[in-house]
Amino acid sequence: MPTHSHPNEQVTYIVEGALKFLIQGKEIVVAAGEALCIPAKIPHSAEALQDTLNIDVFHPNAPIGTTKATIICVGKNNFVSPERHPAELSAIFFRTN
Repeated sequence: MPTHSHPNEQVTYIVEGALKFLIQGKEIVVAAGEALCIPAKIPHSAEALQDTLNIDVFHPNAPIGTTKATIICVGKNNFVSPERHPAELSAIFFRTN
Protein backbone atom coordinates (compact mmCIF):
# COMPACT_ATOMS: atom_id res chain seq x y z
CA MET A 1 0.00 0.00 0.00
CA PRO A 2 1.63 3.28 -1.04
CA THR A 3 2.06 6.16 1.40
CA HIS A 4 -1.29 7.66 2.38
CA SER A 5 -3.16 9.09 5.36
CA HIS A 6 -6.76 9.36 6.45
CA PRO A 7 -8.74 11.32 9.03
CA ASN A 8 -9.36 8.21 11.14
CA GLU A 9 -7.21 6.30 13.60
CA GLN A 10 -6.35 2.86 12.20
CA VAL A 11 -5.79 -0.29 14.22
CA THR A 12 -4.37 -3.24 12.27
CA TYR A 13 -4.40 -6.76 13.74
CA ILE A 14 -2.42 -9.45 11.92
CA VAL A 15 -4.18 -12.84 11.91
CA GLU A 16 -1.62 -14.60 9.68
CA GLY A 17 1.62 -13.48 8.03
CA ALA A 18 3.40 -10.15 8.51
CA LEU A 19 3.24 -6.56 7.26
CA LYS A 20 6.02 -3.99 7.29
CA PHE A 21 4.78 -0.46 7.93
CA LEU A 22 6.68 2.75 7.34
CA ILE A 23 5.42 5.45 9.72
CA GLN A 24 7.21 8.77 10.08
CA GLY A 25 10.45 7.27 8.74
CA LYS A 26 10.37 4.28 11.10
CA GLU A 27 9.94 0.68 9.87
CA ILE A 28 7.64 -1.43 12.04
CA VAL A 29 7.07 -5.13 11.35
CA VAL A 30 3.79 -6.49 12.68
CA ALA A 31 3.43 -10.30 12.70
CA ALA A 32 0.64 -12.79 13.46
CA GLY A 33 -0.97 -12.09 16.83
CA GLU A 34 0.26 -8.50 16.94
CA ALA A 35 -1.54 -5.19 16.44
CA LEU A 36 -0.52 -1.68 15.45
CA CYS A 37 -2.29 1.62 16.05
CA ILE A 38 -1.73 4.42 13.53
CA PRO A 39 -2.92 7.86 14.67
CA ALA A 40 -5.23 9.89 12.44
CA LYS A 41 -3.65 12.02 9.69
CA ILE A 42 -0.23 10.34 9.97
CA PRO A 43 1.22 9.35 6.56
CA HIS A 44 2.04 5.64 6.40
CA SER A 45 2.63 2.79 3.96
CA ALA A 46 2.55 -0.99 4.26
CA GLU A 47 4.22 -3.88 2.49
CA ALA A 48 3.34 -7.57 2.82
CA LEU A 49 6.39 -9.60 3.84
CA GLN A 50 4.43 -12.79 3.15
CA ASP A 51 0.82 -13.70 2.41
CA THR A 52 -1.06 -11.95 5.21
CA LEU A 53 -4.58 -11.92 6.64
CA ASN A 54 -5.28 -8.78 8.62
CA ILE A 55 -8.16 -6.93 10.25
CA ASP A 56 -8.22 -3.13 10.05
CA VAL A 57 -10.48 -0.94 12.18
CA PHE A 58 -10.89 2.75 11.34
CA HIS A 59 -12.28 5.02 14.05
CA PRO A 60 -13.69 7.51 14.95
CA ASN A 61 -16.65 7.37 12.68
CA ALA A 62 -16.03 7.61 8.97
CA PRO A 63 -18.72 9.23 6.85
CA ILE A 64 -20.47 6.62 4.68
CA GLY A 65 -23.10 8.31 2.55
CA THR A 66 -25.37 10.24 4.91
CA THR A 67 -24.52 8.22 8.03
CA LYS A 68 -21.38 7.67 10.05
CA ALA A 69 -19.92 4.25 10.71
CA THR A 70 -16.98 2.52 12.29
CA ILE A 71 -15.27 0.67 9.44
CA ILE A 72 -13.83 -2.79 10.01
CA CYS A 73 -12.02 -4.34 7.04
CA VAL A 74 -10.77 -7.89 6.68
CA GLY A 75 -8.09 -7.92 4.03
CA LYS A 76 -5.76 -10.37 2.40
CA ASN A 77 -2.41 -8.79 1.56
CA ASN A 78 -0.32 -10.89 -0.75
CA PHE A 79 3.42 -10.95 -0.88
CA VAL A 80 3.82 -8.77 -3.94
CA SER A 81 5.05 -10.13 -7.22
CA PRO A 82 4.90 -8.02 -10.41
CA GLU A 83 1.87 -9.86 -11.78
CA ARG A 84 -0.26 -9.77 -8.61
CA HIS A 85 -2.18 -6.93 -7.04
CA PRO A 86 -0.81 -6.44 -3.50
CA ALA A 87 -4.10 -6.44 -1.62
CA GLU A 88 -7.52 -8.02 -1.90
CA LEU A 89 -10.30 -6.80 0.35
CA SER A 90 -12.30 -9.78 1.59
CA ALA A 91 -15.00 -8.08 3.65
CA ILE A 92 -16.06 -4.74 5.06
CA PHE A 93 -18.25 -4.41 8.13
CA PHE A 94 -19.95 -1.21 9.23
CA ARG A 95 -21.20 -0.40 12.69
CA THR A 96 -23.44 2.65 12.52
CA ASN A 97 -23.85 4.95 15.50
